[in-house]
Amino acid sequence: MYKVVKLKDFTAVQRSPQFFVEVTEGIDKKFSANYLKFIKGRDPIAQDKVCMINTGYSAVYVITEGELTFIFYENEETERVSLHKKEYVYITENTKYEITGNGELLTVCLPAYTEEMYSFPDKPEGFS
Repeated sequence: MYKVVKLKDFTAVQRSPQFFVEVTEGIDKKFSANYLKFIKGRDPIAQDKVCMINTGYSAVYVITEGELTFIFYENEETERVSLHKKEYVYITENTKYEITGNGELLTVCLPAYTEEMYSFPDKPEGFS
């Protein structure tokens, strides 16, 4: 079996003036893929929140254009990682992070994205 996804299959969703998501219908429950575009943008949009992948999920973020910075929050530490075209990061469950910059990335969600995949807890205290 195979499934081809073409440009016409994508639906664009504007989450803010600086942040766009392009999604398709799910192909398989094992994974999903979508594109995120940032124009001096941030995910999550709220400055006092961070992204967190919930238990049972993971994601691969592949940079397709530009430069995006991932800020990871672990314990009392942060780590900033800037990624460029063709570079990627694999993020597992319960990892807290944010994404900023100018660029586009492909997100592969494992298993396929559902509303339960992400949560947006408060940014840890002491970080602005």
